Amino acid sequence: MADFNDNVISIKNIDAQTIVASGSFTTKAINVDLRKLMGNITLQVKVTGTGTAKFEWEQSNNFVPETGVGDWVKPVSGFSIATGFTATSGTATNGMDLLPLPMYNSQFFRVVVTETGGVNPIVVNAWLSMQ
Repeated sequence: MADFNDNVISIKNIDAQTIVASGSFTTKAINVDLRKLMGNITLQVKVTGTGTAKFEWEQSNNFVPETGVGDWVKPVSGFSIATGFTATSGTATNGMDLLPLPMYNSQFFRVVVTETGGVNPIVVNAWLSMQ
C-alpha cells in the first residue's frame, strides 16, 4: 500500500445489479486523469444468489466520455480480478471480499462482471477504493 491516504476516493460502482445466468454487466468508465489516481485500487464485492461470478477489468486510452466511443482492452498482462466467486466465497464464506486491481496506467478503466455458472443469477454490489 502506498504511504499516502489523503486522496483516497470511494465510490459504489455496482448497486444491487442482477446478472442473469451467462449474462454480464459492465460498469461506467472511471476517468483516471480526472480523479488524479496515484496509487492502489481495490474492489470490495458482495455477491448473493446461487450463480457464480467472474470479475475482470478493461482499460482504454482513447475512450471519449462525451460520445461513448473508444476501444476497451483486456491487457495481455492480466485482467482477472476473481473467478468462481459465489455467495459462499470470501474469507468469511459470506460472498464478500476485498480484491486488488493491479492494472497498468491508462486514461480510463471499467469493471466487467459475468455470471459463469450458466444456470442461476447473481446479485452484485461493489465499491471501488482508489488512491
